[in-house]
Amino acid sequence: MGTGEGIADVVPLSPMQQGMLFHSLEDTSGQAYVEQMAFVLEGVEDVDRLADAWQEAVNSSDALRISVVWEEVDEP
Repeated sequence: MGTGEGIADVVPLSPMQQGMLFHSLEDTSGQAYVEQMAFVLEGVEDVDRLADAWQEAVNSSDALRISVVWEEVDEP
């Protein structure tokens, strides 16, 4: 386990998140709840500006920065 440094908040899982964790642990193929989208960006003139914009999106969205801990804890 890490030191916890940089953790903004610790909250219990919602019932939906609990179900998703359960099913993902039961389905060892990794197929449960996986949705992926891929695309090619053409015509990007300023890659650094795009990277900065994406980093800002990640920084402002908790959903893009979460981590679920379930091992060696009483409750995920």
